[in-house]
Amino acid sequence: MQAVFSFYEKAFENMASFSGSGLVLELFFLCLLFLFFKLDEDYKKHMLLYFPLVVLVIYFMPIWAVYTSLRDDSEILYRIFWLIPMGVVVCFSCVTAISMLPKNGFRHFAFLGAVLLLIFSGEYTYGSPFYSPAENIYHVPDSVVKICEEIEVPGREIRACFPEELVSNVRQYSSVVFLTYGRASLITNYREVSPIQELLREDIIDTKSLIKELRRTDTPYLVISEDKLFTDSLWDYDFAYVTTVEGYDIYLDNTAYIGLWDDQEDLWTE
Repeated sequence: MQAVFSFYEKAFENMASFSGSGLVLELFFLCLLFLFFKLDEDYKKHMLLYFPLVVLVIYFMPIWAVYTSLRDDSEILYRIFWLIPMGVVVCFSCVTAISMLPKNGFRHFAFLGAVLLLIFSGEYTYGSPFYSPAENIYHVPDSVVKICEEIEVPGREIRACFPEELVSNVRQYSSVVFLTYGRASLITNYREVSPIQELLREDIIDTKSLIKELRRTDTPYLVISEDKLFTDSLWDYDFAYVTTVEGYDIYLDNTAYIGLWDDQEDLWTE
């Protein structure tokens, strides 16, 4: 039972995080109440009222609570709320309520009031410190695009070790550049942090240990910030400097094979 209570505490925290700092969630529940009394029994009521309620019931069911309390990624399971057409429910309810008002000017003021309520109940998205203007059509940093183009091998996948700040962007941009450790290892409560990740966090990186882990994980490429310090030269371990891309040095393991595998050769040369 303790696990269930623990999840419910986390569930409400996730719900609060999902709702943000505005009044959108509160407005959503008011709209559900409005639709319950005002909508007739038809497909609109099923989609805009019953479906969201079913999703909420599933999320707060004890059996779901037990399941999620045992998951390492419980902090992101609030994504079930993405199934709820919250924006549609709020907008449809506002339009329905406004259409019920007299036509002698009240509708105009009500519409303006609804728009202002939605605007001021949220935050200015582009004011977030995590926002930056798009540098390209892929909406990832230019450095990620250039690095991936530099290390990609036509006809096969290639594994590379990237700094933590680039991991999420690499997985969005390339389907052939594999990561030594991925986004999952960046989640706060993830239990198995990569040894390489721990090594890269050190002020002075233990070169011998890093090379050992890179080869153990079949990682021929190392992408590292150019201001990082090492206990020994990477060249001493047969990792050759390739190039520098926007502040990131690229190294390649001279002992690694980065050509096509025998079973792929015929496929890619036809």
